[in-house]
Amino acid sequence: MSNRKQIRKAFKSARKNLWDGRDGDSERHTFICTAIDGDLPGAQRACDIIMRRLDPYTNMYNWLSPKINERPTSEQIQAHRRAWLELLIREFK
Repeated sequence: MSNRKQIRKAFKSARKNLWDGRDGDSERHTFICTAIDGDLPGAQRACDIIMRRLDPYTNMYNWLSPKINERPTSEQIQAHRRAWLELLIREFK
């Protein structure tokens, strides 16, 4: 399997495990990198891509805050994470 396919598979695993931003969904992960199945071959590379694209920020909250000029809610942050994840899955197709 190519590197791109491995990375895409890792991002797809995160889609299943990522919190949807609504209450009562506590079994899922808040962050994309923790939602990725770490046993997959492309998992580390997928997390590296996330961190490089957030740089110089270390998380989505800090990255998103200056872009929307307000303090984002957890629902806004999760919605952005989920939308970004869909874009990443398409990018690595």
